[in-house]
Amino acid sequence: MSIGQPLTRREDQRFLTGKGRYAENTAPKDALAALFVRSPHAFADVKSVGTQAALAIKGVVAVITMDDIKAADVKNLSQPRFPGAVAHSVPPLLGCVQGGVVASGE
Repeated sequence: MSIGQPLTRREDQRFLTGKGRYAENTAPKDALAALFVRSPHAFADVKSVGTQAALAIKGVVAVITMDDIKAADVKNLSQPRFPGAVAHSVPPLLGCVQGGVVASGE
């Protein structure tokens, strides 16, 4: 190889023919997925969260609400991403509705 010469790329053929493998598509067969439901209403008071309809869907393993998180005594949902890393300062239970919604999407 020298300057100005094309590189031989080994990966192109599998991607061009639809045979590429992506990390998102290589999860173990028994892996679970998570879905987070956000409020479509800004400045709403959350009076209750119904879980029965979701629990009735085939394949749903659990529906976790803020009440469940409080009952489990979870203090903070932030986790360091790498071994030995220190979590940044994050407000407790960031992203979990606690009685009211300030902005839509929360």
